[in-house]
Amino acid sequence: MIRSKQNSGFTLIELMIVVAIIGILSLVAIPNYISYKKKGYDAVAMADAKNFYLMAISSAEGEKDITYNASNLPADLTVSTTIQGSFIYKAESGDVESTITFKHPKGKNTYSLDKEGKIKIVSN
Repeated sequence: MIRSKQNSGFTLIELMIVVAIIGILSLVAIPNYISYKKKGYDAVAMADAKNFYLMAISSAEGEKDITYNASNLPADLTVSTTIQGSFIYKAESGDVESTITFKHPKGKNTYSLDKEGKIKIVSN
């Protein structure tokens, strides 16, 4: 009895087409993924700035003048961003002087706080 040999598996052309499709998809997906990560890091910097402002104002009210900077942060505040500048709360007038900036080490933008707690982009 003669048996016929059956070929099974994929041909070289089929495998090359699949590899090409995966390559094209990765060309689109990888830059988008990197962009989304940077936007996420910038969102962390903005959240740190807002949390800093809320904690600084709430912990300083009713006390004497307080100055916050990178080495002197409000109690219980943890940030994952780089902080530069200072934030001064004047108890007598309730006025704020702010030159403080926030930037995530892997982020794109640097953010600053004004005296009302509004976040602005300083540089990108």
